[in-house]
Amino acid sequence: MGKNSTLCIDIEDMMNMTRKMWSKTFNCSFSRLEAVPVIAVSSFMLFLPIIFYLSSFLHSEQKKRKLILRE
Repeated sequence: MGKNSTLCIDIEDMMNMTRKMWSKTFNCSFSRLEAVPVIAVSSFMLFLPIIFYLSSFLHSEQKKRKLILRE
C-alpha cells in the first residue's frame, strides 16, 4: 500500500462499518453543513417553473382585459 494510493476493499469496508458503528451505537454523528445550500438551491429551482407560469398567466390575463375594455 506504500506505492499504491488505493485502499483494499476490505479496509474500506471496515472503515465504513466503523463509521456506522460510531453513528448508531455511540450516537456520535454530525450534521453535514453542506446540505443546507443544496436544499436551498434545489427548492429555488423547484419553484422557478411555478413562478414562471404564474407570472405568464398573470401577464396574459392583463392583456386580455385591456383588449376587452377597448371594444
